[in-house]
Amino acid sequence: MLSESEFWSQHRVAEGGCWLWTGRLDGDGYGLVDVDAGFPARAHRKAWEFRFGPIPTGKNVLHKCDHPACIRPSHLYLGTTVQNVMDMVNRGRVRSKLKTADIIAIRKDPRSKSAIAEHYGVSLTTIISIINRKTWAHVKDEQEPVPAPQYAPFSASRMSMKFID
Repeated sequence: MLSESEFWSQHRVAEGGCWLWTGRLDGDGYGLVDVDAGFPARAHRKAWEFRFGPIPTGKNVLHKCDHPACIRPSHLYLGTTVQNVMDMVNRGRVRSKLKTADIIAIRKDPRSKSAIAEHYGVSLTTIISIINRKTWAHVKDEQEPVPAPQYAPFSASRMSMKFID
């Protein structure tokens, strides 16, 4: 495990003032540092802990600068998972193997769920969730009929129609 002084020595200053971690990076570009028993932690989280103390339960350490390898404390802030997802969406960093057209096609595909999952390179659970609308529920099938409004029986005395909820 790195001491605090060793930790802070493992960065280089980049354009924009980011302190980019020069140690090991994960597949998403986040710095990794070994902590207790050699288990890796993300370096920006360790930077937060060194500078500000423990990360409260239910909070994430987010980047103002949008550089996953940045460990500069002034570029970090605490937020919720929802805030993190919204930040990713707002910055255009949402990655998905599937697009809206794929979702529509998956729901119409007559093949087995396993065959569909293999075709799209996703898990069987993902396909089942899409078909059952547990995920991608906002995507409507092209052929989905729009339900016709239902009316209350016509009342000649009132000369009006009322919608039934």
